[in-house]
Amino acid sequence: MSSARPVRLRARTLPLSILAALTAAQVALGASVKESDLPPTLEGATEVTVAPDGSIWMTVGPANKVAQLNTDGKVREFLVPTEHAGPHDVIVASDGNVWFSMRSVNKVGRIQPNGSVTEFPIPTPNASPDMLASGKDGNVWCTLTSANKVARITPAGEVTEFALPSFGSQPAGIALGPDGFIWVALKVGGKLARISMEGTVTEYKISGENGSPEDVVPGPDGNVWFSLPQASRVGRMSPDGTTAAYIDLPGMPSSIARGPDGRIWVTLPIQGKLIAVTPGNGKLEEVGKPKIGPASVAGGPGVIVYLSASGDKIGRVTLK
Repeated sequence: MSSARPVRLRARTLPLSILAALTAAQVALGASVKESDLPPTLEGATEVTVAPDGSIWMTVGPANKVAQLNTDGKVREFLVPTEHAGPHDVIVASDGNVWFSMRSVNKVGRIQPNGSVTEFPIPTPNASPDMLASGKDGNVWCTLTSANKVARITPAGEVTEFALPSFGSQPAGIALGPDGFIWVALKVGGKLARISMEGTVTEYKISGENGSPEDVVPGPDGNVWFSLPQASRVGRMSPDGTTAAYIDLPGMPSSIARGPDGRIWVTLPIQGKLIAVTPGNGKLEEVGKPKIGPASVAGGPGVIVYLSASGDKIGRVTLK
């Protein structure tokens, strides 16, 4: 547990004016958008990530499984040993294993390259393990929404928990920042938390009119980017927390991801839009005409992948 006294700083605000396609649309920068139905066994997919080899991983909560969609179109499915586990987030960690959270049974899981699945319990009961990130320390980090904590999990499954200083902050999105620290979006209180590999926590306040952050990603510009659904904005913050800027969106963001093209990609499922934000100038570009209400989004080698809010379709943006 962290013994250091947390520091709270307020940011200064600056204005800033699968594989087989059913549909395809040409978009700017030579990219193309393809959308297709997921196989029936993968319906209900929730979160998605792209591995370094280009394969797509997703959690399928209703079927209690994690699935891999390979670049050749073949699907591998991994049943979670504990029934009704509620698999939620999924990442490919720096240790080469796939990790996933299980909200309903208070565990995280690991899938090794040989296909073996191992579960690790979270010490605090009913902690609601939620989103995951891979740290520069080789460990996996996980937000524990109901426990108001963040967990650090070693490749062997040893769990250490770190309490957040703000009561009931509901930690949600988590990412390794460009500064090498873990960053967490705190839904209650409108803050971002910055956590060292040793567990020292610093919180930064977001200006009140921007609501609560939910997702967070490292930007190619050295800043931390985050979504603000209540304000229909995305924001960016300097790693020292002293400067923040906000960009208006044409709708409520659901998920954000850093793309291989150096842009921040944002899904607006209610409006049925996929937006790319250029960090340098804040320019917004609506990419294609998605027909599936994009929700969870991830970037990978040369691609952006997103799932539909209904969980039965997948979209792929190939960047040329």
